[in-house]
Amino acid sequence: EVVGDWRFARGWLGRIAYSYVEGTDEDLDQPLASIAPSQLVASLRYAVPGGRWGAELIGTFTESKTSSDLPDGSTQFQVPSSSVVDLVGWLTITDPLRLQLSVWNLTDEDYWTWSYARGLSEGSATLDRFTQPGTSVGAQLRYSF
Repeated sequence: EVVGDWRFARGWLGRIAYSYVEGTDEDLDQPLASIAPSQLVASLRYAVPGGRWGAELIGTFTESKTSSDLPDGSTQFQVPSSSVVDLVGWLTITDPLRLQLSVWNLTDEDYWTWSYARGLSEGSATLDRFTQPGTSVGAQLRYSF
């Protein structure tokens, strides 16, 4: 796992995080199916000095789960790769009160996460039930004390 931040101008922050995990069932000498595929998360954030308001554009890029990542003879659904973009904005109303507005999956991509699709067979009639939501919007009001 690698994580890094880069402050390249006043108020601007670039972030990146990459995770890669590999595992083998040593008794069977086969890949562990429970391990999620590699993922890269990158974002570009702007916050006014003092942090009263700001916004962040976040890209999450996940590799596919292929037959080489699964035990021999597995009928497990092989989750395809995905690229998802989210946008988050916030406004500090008072010191303890913050409003956050979010738009998730801006590109309205149909995708699966490994944790939800794990255990489904390749030809399952219910695969579409396990996709993540399309474009959605949310608002949060947070009070910190």
